[in-house]
Amino acid sequence: MSSSNSLFKIFDLFAGYSDSLGLILAFVCIILKYNEIDSPSKRWIFLFYLIFSFSTLSTTALIFLLQNNTWLYNSIPFLIVIPLFFFFQQLHDSKYLLLINKLFIIIYLSIAVIFWKFIFQTNLNPFFYILFSFYILFNSVGYLNEEMTSMRSQNVFAKTEFWFITCLFFYATICVIVWSLFSYLQGNIVAQKRYLHPFHLWLYGHNLVLFIQSFVFSIAIFKTTKGK
Repeated sequence: MSSSNSLFKIFDLFAGYSDSLGLILAFVCIILKYNEIDSPSKRWIFLFYLIFSFSTLSTTALIFLLQNNTWLYNSIPFLIVIPLFFFFQQLHDSKYLLLINKLFIIIYLSIAVIFWKFIFQTNLNPFFYILFSFYILFNSVGYLNEEMTSMRSQNVFAKTEFWFITCLFFYATICVIVWSLFSYLQGNIVAQKRYLHPFHLWLYGHNLVLFIQSFVFSIAIFKTTKGK
């Protein structure tokens, strides 16, 4: 019984820091293989993981220093959407996709300015993450559609940006479910007692999924740059 409790505590500890570990792993792999990555959009991938990893690490530091890191967690989607915007702008060929991409970033950042008080609220705001996830899904599907219809490359699996987008697509798909459930459970004491506390949903849903997508992308970086 004690051994099972110890294993659970270890897994619980890993889940708590798995988001930071996964992001740092991917970021280090990008640094090591940066010159070998054959992608015109690699600088935006680099900036995405730079901002995402260091802002996530900062949330850990803030919880020890200030006992409050929610405002930074609420800010993260607004920070990492910026390199993603330039990434997709450089990647898309469709004028329709480029226009939607521009309109979304204007509306999304306007929300951050207009409703800035919600960023600094006590609780995590899942609405920011849900919008961010749908942004990824829209652009990811648009990219995959362009690849299939125009056949821009003979071997799409050899492209670093393909794996970057595929991993993001996996992350965003799960996150739409996670953050929707989080929104339902947050403040609903009856549902929390009956089903699950939103903290554990965040821990095991979001953090572990982020670790998995970062780990897979780290492997993809070495696979796509092999022999270069």
